Amino acid sequence: MKLIFMLISLIIFFPLSAEWSSYPSILNQDGTPSDIGAVRAIDHKVDSIELIDTTEGINWKCFPVLDDLFIGNDVASHVLYDIMLPPYPAALQLVETQGHENDIYFEDPIWLHADQQFTSVKGYKIHMNEAYSLEVTGFLESPYYVINLEAGQENWIGYYLEASMKPLDALEAVLDNIDMIQTKTFTLNKTELGWLGASNWTLNYGDLVVVHCTNNCSFYWGQDGGGAVPKETKSSSQDFTYSEEADYVPVFVELDIQELGDPTEIGLYVDNECKGAEVITDSLVQIRAYVLNDSSTFDPGLVDFQLSYGSRSENMRINNYKIKREIMEEGELGSLDFSNNPQRYYLISLTGNGNNLPEVIKTSLAQNYPNPFNPTTTINYSIAAEGNTELAVYNIKGQKVRTLIDENKESGHYKVVWDGTDNNKKQVSSGIYFYKLTTGKKVLNKKMLLLK
Repeated sequence: MKLIFMLISLIIFFPLSAEWSSYPSILNQDGTPSDIGAVRAIDHKVDSIELIDTTEGINWKCFPVLDDLFIGNDVASHVLYDIMLPPYPAALQLVETQGHENDIYFEDPIWLHADQQFTSVKGYKIHMNEAYSLEVTGFLESPYYVINLEAGQENWIGYYLEASMKPLDALEAVLDNIDMIQTKTFTLNKTELGWLGASNWTLNYGDLVVVHCTNNCSFYWGQDGGGAVPKETKSSSQDFTYSEEADYVPVFVELDIQELGDPTEIGLYVDNECKGAEVITDSLVQIRAYVLNDSSTFDPGLVDFQLSYGSRSENMRINNYKIKREIMEEGELGSLDFSNNPQRYYLISLTGNGNNLPEVIKTSLAQNYPNPFNPTTTINYSIAAEGNTELAVYNIKGQKVRTLIDENKESGHYKVVWDGTDNNKKQVSSGIYFYKLTTGKKVLNKKMLLLK
């Protein structure tokens, strides 16, 4: 197909204009006879679709560009030809389709369902054995193509607009008829009080968008809604390890970030196995919980959460929390088991009156920050078990300069600021200092540098 387009482009490259007349006696600017006419080629586009392998995740994709003019060029076996090639197993492992009746996979000696027609309106979940940059040539779908949505099921549709949009703007025309919008990175769920989920996410070129409807409806992207917005991307967790699967359940977690000691990430665990994690950027965090071991069955086991503080402190575990039905209700204290209470989404609160105190995994002392410092620095520490706790600063001679903490502490995460003064509130000189945490039989030391 690419060769055909190249030949067409070479043959009919120059558009008709005033300089290109149809009189043989008149020469064109390049000296050729003017009766060599030209017709503009149909505009086409080449898309490079970046596909990650299954160790990195599943590709939620659509094909905004397809060749639907030449017979057979929009068939799956043609579009995916490069990633279906032997040796087997090929680069492609599986293409999931809506309803799964037409999933594409290799069953020796053929690819099953590879004769189906791809359309830009449909979305697909593509599993890869190896990462690949798939080149697709064709024509960009019209932004005014009308998409039909069916009630009572998930509709896997493609977002093929080149400009990003907020999901509620993109689907404004049919919001009264839908109750869920889901992409690989986020989910919005309709509740009695409105839509639950962050407002800063965007639908981006090439996304698969899963929409659940309460009534049949039709729309085109952006109908009655706002315009283009900058593309938003989501940072990935760096402190937790888990396997990303084809489906997830959204778990919305309310956090009192300051009360919890400014954690940077949160992980969700089922029977001590991490099933999803997110970077904390707001007081409401959505965790994509990969707990569906097939399309309808949830992984059994009690759910707990771990808070990460990066290099500042050890993780903290929370296994008792409030389970809510609506964002405004108080909720009930307990622990969740997905298999005993299957839902389309969950709402958890880690805020309140201290009933859901975090469990520190082990006593730890973090490196102060900033370091070097002038005039103040912050020291984070974690206490695993209640007991008398002392945190003190010593000079290079081993003399105690300042006692920062000397009192009974419950299990938890703490931080204290040293302002560079001694116990008499006098400024100390520049140099190396040591700070020591003593609690129970545990003693931890670290070094810091004061520069003036």
